[in-house]
Amino acid sequence: QAVPYYGVPANGGAFGSSSAVDFSGCSMVFPVQNSRYSVMPEIELAFFPEEKTALDENELSDRLKLNAGGEVLTVYRAHGVESVTIQTASLRFPFSRFEIHENAGAVSKLIMTSNPSRLVPEKSGEVLYPLRTDPGLLLGSKTASWRTQDYELYEWDRFSGILFFDTKNYDVQDDFFRRLAFYVEKIGYKGKILTDSELGDMHGYNAHDYSAESLASFFSAAERSGAQLNEKELLLCRILIANGLIERSEDGYRPLGGAIISISQDSAAWLRKSLCAHEIWHGLFFTDEDFRTMTAAVYYTIDEKSLDFIRGYWASQPGLGYDQSDIYLMHNEFMAYIMQQPLNSVASYFVHVANRGSVMKAMPDLCAYVRDTKGITFEDAAGIFDSYAADRWGLRCGRVSLVVR
Repeated sequence: QAVPYYGVPANGGAFGSSSAVDFSGCSMVFPVQNSRYSVMPEIELAFFPEEKTALDENELSDRLKLNAGGEVLTVYRAHGVESVTIQTASLRFPFSRFEIHENAGAVSKLIMTSNPSRLVPEKSGEVLYPLRTDPGLLLGSKTASWRTQDYELYEWDRFSGILFFDTKNYDVQDDFFRRLAFYVEKIGYKGKILTDSELGDMHGYNAHDYSAESLASFFSAAERSGAQLNEKELLLCRILIANGLIERSEDGYRPLGGAIISISQDSAAWLRKSLCAHEIWHGLFFTDEDFRTMTAAVYYTIDEKSLDFIRGYWASQPGLGYDQSDIYLMHNEFMAYIMQQPLNSVASYFVHVANRGSVMKAMPDLCAYVRDTKGITFEDAAGIFDSYAADRWGLRCGRVSLVVR
């Protein structure tokens, strides 16, 4: 690190400032759009090492503001995290001037580089390998910048093996995951590979999350049963094998680790944000044993009426249908429903749920309890989760990324 490195395109460029980088000439070097034959570059933003990084969001020294061609990104620092990856395809004007407005002295690198050639779509047009990025940039992604028409595939730059699917609409998402949802989570259907006629027009979920273990189990069961999977499900299997989440074994498929998450462009922007947070917490739950242990501790210490309320809510909503005999699933959903919104919104969220007509009809006494207590028991639980996530990963309830658009 003693000798600074600078790179410029063929037409030259200005450098020397620690707070600004001009990427405008990079359109001469890199593809300016994703296509069947090329993939746009990525940007690495790295930090100088610190002995300790505070995580209080109120202290500006713990984050920086990056003006990326007119688009302002907030980048949070987290202890032990050396860099974040920004895919240029996720930005509106990536080939322009970038300026760091706050905490520029913390940045050791801001450089645009080629993505690996394997990220170019297959000859069939399918995308098997993910773009590595901070998940905060998924929310503003546009289908016009995707590598294939129906979906885009990402991998969390901090946690290898956690893959994100963003689908064009709910129909595409259903083709990938609806049969899987019934096999893994739906009460009355768990462990069964349903045929297309059995699935009929039944609803899966508006967002999805699955561990490598569940995925290997599903594809093994489908193979043993001789079930006719659709093209997207067969593609999903190839993606999982290509990225090392599952592998072939003598009796089907074996899990290797990781998780997948899916949201859809059909969801409104506010819902995509909430669903993305909800599903990302699931991804960390699947892949981190300490997080699962901590979640179980909170689950068993919250007051009984609050726990009865959230389980009653799940049971009263026909679109959910969680198998409540699966305690692993109960822990996972309990955590995600609490952590999907910011800490200061948790209590009001559960009061809002308690005011829904279908929920009040199903359990009026428990709804009255949540309203009378103003949802404070859920906020208390969220405070424990929030502190844990901040200390462990530099994340917070409602914020599952280090980059916020």
